[in-house]
Amino acid sequence: MTKGTELLRQAAAENVPSALYDLAVSYEKGIGTKKNTRKAYELYLRAAIWGDKQSYHEVGRCLFYGIGV
Repeated sequence: MTKGTELLRQAAAENVPSALYDLAVSYEKGIGTKKNTRKAYELYLRAAIWGDKQSYHEVGRCLFYGIGV
């Protein structure tokens, strides 16, 4: 795990929407952490709930293509 990923996890624990979104991207693509599409979907959903507008699109994309659901 990279230092950046660790910082994103800390911010995501505080429900910072942009951190939730960025951490989801990291999990979906396997950047700085092991690829985990289920975790990515969950983080996109949390980010959307906390108001990250790009995450609305990502949740829909995951549902449409069956990514992590």
